[in-house]
Amino acid sequence: MDYDLIKALLEKYWAGESSLEEERQLKQYFSQADIAPELKPFQSVFQLFAQEASPSLDEDFDRRLEQRLHQQAKTVRLSTADKRPARFLYRRIASAAAILLLAVATVWWVWPETAQKPAVASNVDWEKYECPNPEDCLEQVQMALKLVSGKLNKGTDVAASGLEKMEVATSILK
Repeated sequence: MDYDLIKALLEKYWAGESSLEEERQLKQYFSQADIAPELKPFQSVFQLFAQEASPSLDEDFDRRLEQRLHQQAKTVRLSTADKRPARFLYRRIASAAAILLLAVATVWWVWPETAQKPAVASNVDWEKYECPNPEDCLEQVQMALKLVSGKLNKGTDVAASGLEKMEVATSILK
């Protein structure tokens, strides 16, 4: 082949602009024994491409592959068989713990004696429900009702002032 043609084909090849036919011509040229001395370094590249294009397998490749796959499947079966009892035991223990937790929560909720007593007002003596003197009990109830009434009135006043502010704001927006 012509040296100038091969040089031009190489430039197109390295630029990524060569066609398949031109690449075939380059491979054919570099597979020859008679190559220009300036192009000798490129011969090994194209020979490597030719070798990689047609990989070959050993005669006993299939047999070795089957043996490895069989061995892997065997080890996978053994390893999963060993883990089954551990997983089964873990699930049993987790189930028992969940049932125990549910039972304790139910008992805690059903029996109010075990639950915490609610916070109460400090100025009311709730331990004196069985009063020997009914007037003392009446006085304590009245004190408690006054306390509740005062708190409710304070809340009503705060709500009313907030409502007035909202009415002013909505009138401005209209």
